[in-house]
Amino acid sequence: MNLLKIVDYKSNYAPVFKELNERWIKKYFTIELQDIETLNSPQEIIDHGGFIIVCLYDHIPVGVCAVKKITDIRYELCKFAVDEQYQGMGIGKLILEHCISEAKIRNIPTLFLEGNTKLGSSIHLYEKFGFKKISLAEHAPHYSRVDIIMELNLI
Repeated sequence: MNLLKIVDYKSNYAPVFKELNERWIKKYFTIELQDIETLNSPQEIIDHGGFIIVCLYDHIPVGVCAVKKITDIRYELCKFAVDEQYQGMGIGKLILEHCISEAKIRNIPTLFLEGNTKLGSSIHLYEKFGFKKISLAEHAPHYSRVDIIMELNLI
C-alpha cells in the first residue's frame, strides 16, 4: 500500500507550509524578508496564478512546494521542502514530478528555480528532471543565498 499522496494546498496547510520551509532555510541559510512575506501569505501564490502542493505520508503533511507566477511565460519553483524525518523516501522526486506535470497541464512554458550549489543532491535532482543552469547575471536572484539559477522549458 502506498502511503504517499499529493494534494492541492488548502488554508489548513498554511502552518506546515511555513514550518517546513522555515526549518529547511534555517538549517542551511538565514531567513530573509522575502521568505517571511511568502511564508506568511501562501494564498497569494495561488491568487496570482500559481499553485502549491502538499505531500502527505499516511495523512501527515511531510513535503510542500510552490510554483509562483512571475510572468505569463515564467513561473518559479520555490518553497520546496521535505520534513527531514521523511527524506530519502523519494518524496522530493514525487513532488517535483507532480509540479512539472501540473505545470504542463496548465501550459506553463518555463519553470525556473533559485538554488545554492552547496545543496548538491537537490541540484542533481533538478538536473535529472532536465533543469539547466542559466546565467545569474541575466536574472537577478531574489535571495542572497542564491548562487545558481536553473530553468526547465516545458514546450
